[in-house]
Amino acid sequence: MIYIAGDSHVFSYQHYEKWRVEWIGAALAYLIDTYLPPTLVMMERYRDAIKHDDFVAMMVGEIDCRWSIPKHADERQESDEENINRCVERFVTANDALAKGYPVVVFGVHPSTTHQHNITESGRSTYPYSKDHVGMVWSTPERRNAITRAWNDHLSEWCRRRDVPFLSIYDYLVGADGTTDMSYYLDYCHLNGDMVVPFWEQEMKRLGIEI
Repeated sequence: MIYIAGDSHVFSYQHYEKWRVEWIGAALAYLIDTYLPPTLVMMERYRDAIKHDDFVAMMVGEIDCRWSIPKHADERQESDEENINRCVERFVTANDALAKGYPVVVFGVHPSTTHQHNITESGRSTYPYSKDHVGMVWSTPERRNAITRAWNDHLSEWCRRRDVPFLSIYDYLVGADGTTDMSYYLDYCHLNGDMVVPFWEQEMKRLGIEI
């Protein structure tokens, strides 16, 4: 079993028997101190059910890569790398705290939407969005995917140093030219669980993880 607290991306996995998910809001790694407490509350609720071969995770980072990192970099006249490092450092600090009580696995961020507009308001739509709905997006798809790849590289290295499993399906969801394949998405940013869970399972199997 895998227990996941996260942003709205957890809804893609809410119907799968071996995934226990809980939405903790539009979680940002940049503001992870706000979202770690409800994560710990969720895990405490399941403490007696979590077995030695289960895993827990925070599914956070896609909103940072799609919106807050490039937006903050532009507004503060900083590099993307500075903002990536800042967010990843905060996220791994939260994972360190989580790992003190539970077996942790880390999910990488999936590729960003192909929409190119600078949009700062998500409107009043709720998940699942319609195909033509676009929420908060900043800068170009190419830049956002470069941010996402750097994010995943930093997290993968942190996991390697701490012997924590790192899972990424990024490469499954881009074409040969590196463009995001939106056929795997329900809307502008949320993945189709039926299509991508097999990819997650394949990566888990590659690492010897059974849930």
